[in-house]
Amino acid sequence: MHPLPTSIVAFIRFSFKVSVIYFVYLITFNCIQYMQVKEYMQFRKLPSKLRRKISDYYENKYQGKMFDENMILSELNHNLREEVSSTGVALLSCF
Repeated sequence: MHPLPTSIVAFIRFSFKVSVIYFVYLITFNCIQYMQVKEYMQFRKLPSKLRRKISDYYENKYQGKMFDENMILSELNHNLREEVSSTGVALLSCF
């Protein structure tokens, strides 16, 4: 088996770094949105029972994640998907 050319290896590494940055961006953006919902509930002085219902709704909607991991992974090439999967790092959540 021949080693990959240096330029291809560099491109794969760059693509992986961009993907990680994209993950962080999505998590941050969606966490900010969720924080705005929490601030809104406080501003409106909603009863705690209603706040819990709204929080449960968002947690259920995003299943504990504030991004679509399957969609993100489907956009990566096979090598990057494998590398992300092999990290074994649990993805962050806002909840």
